[in-house]
Amino acid sequence: MIASLGRLKIAFKGENRFSRHITGELAAPLPACDGEPHLVFNFARRLDVETSDGTVPALRGIAACVRRHQDKLIFDIGPRTMPPDWAPGSDMVIKALERNHLSLDELRAKNFLYKLFNWSVQVRQLSLGQSFMHASAFTKDGCTIGVLGEGGVGKTSAMLSLCRNGGWRYLSDDLAVIDEAGIVYRSPAHLQVYAYNTEGDPDLEARVLSGRSMFDRVQWNARRTLLGKSAVRRRMSAEALFGSANVAQSAPLTNLIFLQRSGNADPIVRHITAKEAAAHMAPIITKEIRPYEQAYAALGGDELLHLESPEGVEQQTREILEMAFAKATPQLISVPREMRPPELAALILKAVEPPKNRIGRAS
Repeated sequence: MIASLGRLKIAFKGENRFSRHITGELAAPLPACDGEPHLVFNFARRLDVETSDGTVPALRGIAACVRRHQDKLIFDIGPRTMPPDWAPGSDMVIKALERNHLSLDELRAKNFLYKLFNWSVQVRQLSLGQSFMHASAFTKDGCTIGVLGEGGVGKTSAMLSLCRNGGWRYLSDDLAVIDEAGIVYRSPAHLQVYAYNTEGDPDLEARVLSGRSMFDRVQWNARRTLLGKSAVRRRMSAEALFGSANVAQSAPLTNLIFLQRSGNADPIVRHITAKEAAAHMAPIITKEIRPYEQAYAALGGDELLHLESPEGVEQQTREILEMAFAKATPQLISVPREMRPPELAALILKAVEPPKNRIGRAS
């Protein structure tokens, strides 16, 4: 199938032992489209990287090679043996150890997402005038908010509260796509819900664990008790968590909120410029696609691929984000460390100016 992620067209072809986990996570939420793809993923049952050109390095459990045909980047992808593939009951072993409770092939799909898919999308979509932005995003009545912050600052918990209880429609939990015109597109990835996101919210925890096996539930409780609330999480589709009616496909960004925890007794809100916001976010995107640095070092000498340097990718990212954020109102909020998710959600809404004369609604 060919799916669209904003302006980018992505083709998923073939199958192998882990491809169904990828298409179930990435392709299903993305709208199908026609035309020639910009990015192609060919899944093969076997791939001999030793005799192939353009081998992509550092992919645990995955063999991958990349080539270019005209303006397309084409990836051939197959499985690679990884511990404990050969051990009896290996899926149960890895599920017990993994904070995501994933089987070996589900782990391969996750590695594909974070070690290959994210950087290949970012590198290819920049020439189309769009970029990732690292934010939870949600929309309602012509107002679309992107919330950025370090892990644990509360952006996901605030988004969960607003989308479940406030009538807001989900766009992204982590990496959203935004174009230079300021349009935010639905994230292709599953949400990642940590145990700390469910603290004080038994209904959310029940929804996260609904339909899961007894072993799955035991692993959730054991890791939370022994290793802490950040040591266990589950991946879910937005549709399963919020319902299809509460998931949007795209919307124009109106407000960008940067959250940072502080020792202040009260929150401090200040406006920042689009240039400041872009300069702050571009290095974060570079960090999110860090495997590209190693891939570029291995592949960058091949002139046929025409890959942009990591420094060039960050510069292009900054330029596109600055244009996109110019259409919105960026703000920086210093949040007291003890502020809880419901209070944080209320603070975000208070900081957002009521939409006036907004053009365009979520689709």
